[in-house]
Amino acid sequence: MNLNRLVPPPVKAIAGINWLPFQQLTLTNGCPLFLLPGEKNELIKIEWVFAAGNKYQVKPLSGSFTSTLLKEGTRNMDSKTFNENIDYFGSFLNVESDRDFVSVTLYALVKHLDHLLPMVSEMILAPAFPADLLEVKTRNAQQQFTVDMGKVAYRCRRELTQQIMGTDHYYGIMAGFEDYENLKAEDVRAYHEQNFFCAPFTVFVSG
Repeated sequence: MNLNRLVPPPVKAIAGINWLPFQQLTLTNGCPLFLLPGEKNELIKIEWVFAAGNKYQVKPLSGSFTSTLLKEGTRNMDSKTFNENIDYFGSFLNVESDRDFVSVTLYALVKHLDHLLPMVSEMILAPAFPADLLEVKTRNAQQQFTVDMGKVAYRCRRELTQQIMGTDHYYGIMAGFEDYENLKAEDVRAYHEQNFFCAPFTVFVSG
């Protein structure tokens, strides 16, 4: 069959989408939970989504480094112990942040949830935020920032974003070299207390 690439394929309207059935529940604290159950599935994914993105930060970089340091130990476990315990149960824990949200995602076997959920809860509610580790990470990030600022594509992307969004809009505010030096552990702790304790969150469970 000869394919004439000068003739576009016909456009067809989507008749409908067969969404998988899900349940919407409300937790005792008023936060919504969306459940997509799986049949005879031993693996589960739980995602906590917080309205705690960088747009809520008062001190530059406090939001992103809060997310970066969440997995680096808790009130009762140092970073090595915490992450070894997560790995011991064959699970995967990931923290991601952007301008609007922070998501904490756990992939695990259902039979290990009794051990894992208390650890994840402690990570979210009582992270250690060690000052020495924050200093190391900000210094490394500052060095990478210096390298990136020497790249035309990086500088153009920053300038274009500021031109489109404006320097006063939270999408257009960009961190500078000195912001890495000015960030302290108390800034991260204050951001965490304000945006993780006080902000609403949503839970998505599948499996």
